[in-house]
Amino acid sequence: MKVFLSGDVYILVLDIGENLVESIKKFAKEHDFCGFMVGIGALKDPIIAYFDKESKEYKHIKLSGDYELTNLTGNIGRLENGDVIPHIHVNLGDEEGKIIGGHLVNAEVAVTVEIFLTKTKCFLRKRDSIFNLNLIMEEA
Repeated sequence: MKVFLSGDVYILVLDIGENLVESIKKFAKEHDFCGFMVGIGALKDPIIAYFDKESKEYKHIKLSGDYELTNLTGNIGRLENGDVIPHIHVNLGDEEGKIIGGHLVNAEVAVTVEIFLTKTKCFLRKRDSIFNLNLIMEEA
């Protein structure tokens, strides 16, 4: 993982084999970071999910092989206990150019991932009573 500060924006560059979600958490802890992010790159064996309102659960979709990361969008906040909590959505392109997307659960970097992160005030995610999700509730 390489980190650069360009003006007010952090640039996070991940290398082949790195875990995307764990790398983002590590960056956020080391830099006391809360904010939003966008990125591109390539992922291997990603696991994405969608939230089923009826069951109040994420349904996981395990993908095999390499995918173009055509868009990563998300934010990084905190739980009440101070733990870092990234919320990441992705669009992934396969070898035929077809796109699949959803909530990113986990993925390994296939070639590289480049993420641009802009800092904001920290915000808290708390468990809501309707969907049992950690939703943004207030500023930290």
